[in-house]
Amino acid sequence: MRRPPPVAPGAGFAAAAVLSLLHLPGALAQPPAPEGVLASKFVAARSPGSGRPLRLLHAGDSHVAGGAFPSAVGELLGGVLGSPVQVQRNGVVGARADRVAGGELEALARLVRSGRPDMVLLTFGTNEARERALEPAAYEAAVGALLARIRAEAPGAAIVVAGPPEQERRLAGGGFVPVAGVATVAEAQARVARAAGAVYVDLSREMGGPGTLGRWAAARPPLVGPDRVHFTVEGYERLARLLVARLADLVNRHLPDVTRAARFDLPKERARASTVRPAAADRGAAPAGPASDLRVYREAGGRLVLTNLQSPPATPVLSRVER
Repeated sequence: MRRPPPVAPGAGFAAAAVLSLLHLPGALAQPPAPEGVLASKFVAARSPGSGRPLRLLHAGDSHVAGGAFPSAVGELLGGVLGSPVQVQRNGVVGARADRVAGGELEALARLVRSGRPDMVLLTFGTNEARERALEPAAYEAAVGALLARIRAEAPGAAIVVAGPPEQERRLAGGGFVPVAGVATVAEAQARVARAAGAVYVDLSREMGGPGTLGRWAAARPPLVGPDRVHFTVEGYERLARLLVARLADLVNRHLPDVTRAARFDLPKERARASTVRPAAADRGAAPAGPASDLRVYREAGGRLVLTNLQSPPATPVLSRVER
């Protein structure tokens, strides 16, 4: 089993320095910038003697439920931090951020309370983007209420909202066209995230924007499935790399100069599963094993087919699928 990448020399001093600067008394007069909260979590996870892995809760739609995306995010974060990451996921096929209510909202709130995450990552928007009659104001109000509830349950956590990745519609006469609603949802989520003190990452923009999926489909191996909505395992790994690279860049640009010798950089090679740990708090609350959705593409018989994705033993990420 590979060890996590070594921490850069001087990282212990840099970590202590950054933590002290991020918690200056004068800085407490106003809420810290969301990038500052995220930076404090990165630094604390790398700090010698932290004694535990960074706890990540990844909630969202079928991109999360399949397991490949949150697993890759956890592995890459572990590579950036040089320390293990504990991952919980809460993914629901067909979920929308503006419809997490009632029992689903309470289940998510309980998971946040019990898991005590350092970082909450939300990946919604794919289903909302396909609704032509989406009302931005009502959508923003609902998403704002969701973020407020998560903040109430985990006041010290770094909250990251990852906007929907690119997707396309199949035309009746053949071919595909980008889903225009992706930009509408992304803009609404960005406004709400800023108002709620959350970090926002536009996955569509990180991918290259509208028209990108043709290249993803033509890649070998393919990175997106035939539906041009859901991705292959390799595609989710690419998406995770784009997301984690952006988070690391935001943290590096926020940190003071004293930490430049201990930057948070994405490994050139994909981090292995030794940096990911299962979330023990999940064991008694939800079944582990195969995810219950069919939203990850894998190659079989020369074709891409929708298949159950079960996290292999080397990547122990437990599934929580609430309905």
